[in-house]
Amino acid sequence: MKDPIIILGPGRCGSTLLQRILNTSADMTIWGEHGGFMKGLAQSYFMLTESELLKRNIYGRERITPSMVIGAFTDYGESINWVNSFNNEIVRERYTELIVKLLNNGLDVEKTSWGFKEILYNKNDRTMDMWLELFPKTKVVFSLRHPYDVIRSMIVSWENPKLLKEQLETNNLNEIKESSLRYAARWNNVVSSFQYWINEKEIIYKVEKYEDLMEKPKKSIKDIFQFIEIEMPATALEPMSVRVEASQKLDYEKEVRRIVYEMGQEIWQIVGSTAEYFGYEEKEI
Repeated sequence: MKDPIIILGPGRCGSTLLQRILNTSADMTIWGEHGGFMKGLAQSYFMLTESELLKRNIYGRERITPSMVIGAFTDYGESINWVNSFNNEIVRERYTELIVKLLNNGLDVEKTSWGFKEILYNKNDRTMDMWLELFPKTKVVFSLRHPYDVIRSMIVSWENPKLLKEQLETNNLNEIKESSLRYAARWNNVVSSFQYWINEKEIIYKVEKYEDLMEKPKKSIKDIFQFIEIEMPATALEPMSVRVEASQKLDYEKEVRRIVYEMGQEIWQIVGSTAEYFGYEEKEI
């Protein structure tokens, strides 16, 4: 089976553009977001592999075997209340099979590289802990963008446009400012997780900044394909010319940007340490 390639980002950071670019290769399929369902999968995985209760009552008792309850039960005095047919090795095998088959229905993963992009995972949900145990040779692309620009894009793209316009027209900016701080916390939660995985996990990774992709697209895209060790298609640059901005340059986007930048000090208190780790600096409007 081909090793996975995944794109992780905080949202509004260029991860979908990277997905489009990678999918110009016929040798690779990068699926879209899946709602973060693997958070629950990771929780159950670690319940099965780290539980002291299971270690003591199932994995650690030699006399507990599946054969005790396969077929007609005859030894009525035998303690069978913890009999199960799985162990740590079987759990890892089955979870690997489940993920591969669930994500790749109809795809031949022996011939085609595969993966996904997602914006909902962080170190606290332990999804990447599970993923790296099951797929240790995964190549991870961390999609980054300056937090101010991400926050502005999140507000314009994700907030109710009618309410947002009304708030700007009436100069009622409290909710916009609250959203700015909430999205700053989101950015920091996800991107600080990248920092944690880089420093604490054995991970094969590349950081791809949206700014670099915009300024030097040919070099950036070439570097990405070199990282994933797949030949860069002749069409790899084409998604750059048709990228879709959800905000569609709305008439109030500049005003939202101004508010975000004016809140720079408050936002930087939340994101500053993480942003600086990845080479970002405070910006003025």
